[in-house]
Amino acid sequence: MKQSIRMMVSGLRDDDKGTIGVIFALMAIPMFGMIGMSIDYGRALHTRIAMRQAVDAAVMAAATAGDKSETQRQSIALAVFNANFVPSAFGVSANPQAAVEGTNVRVTATAQVEPTIAKIIHNQNFQIEISTSAAIGAGSASAGGQA
Repeated sequence: MKQSIRMMVSGLRDDDKGTIGVIFALMAIPMFGMIGMSIDYGRALHTRIAMRQAVDAAVMAAATAGDKSETQRQSIALAVFNANFVPSAFGVSANPQAAVEGTNVRVTATAQVEPTIAKIIHNQNFQIEISTSAAIGAGSASAGGQA
């Protein structure tokens, strides 16, 4: 009896058939998780770039709007942002805010990009905040921004 158990254990130890399948099965979960994270991160970066372009266009439009009141400049900035950032294209809705303080226009937009593929591994949303300001000038503006 002892000898048959030893032979069986020895036979299992020496048998290497199917080990690649086990290794692949163990590595598939983190591999697909990393692929999912890279796709979701790329989606967040794409959203950030589109938001940056929309915020830049909004602040420049409001700063170069000519002889307008603060309220009109804020309305122009929000309208230009909404025209340039299409939420349905990214599956993300942004929250833009425009402020006019003296001779400066500041447009800030925030958004949360929810992970889709990598939700199992990374269940936190990607937070995006873009802010740009420009000086109101006579027909021109100088812009400065931060991400």
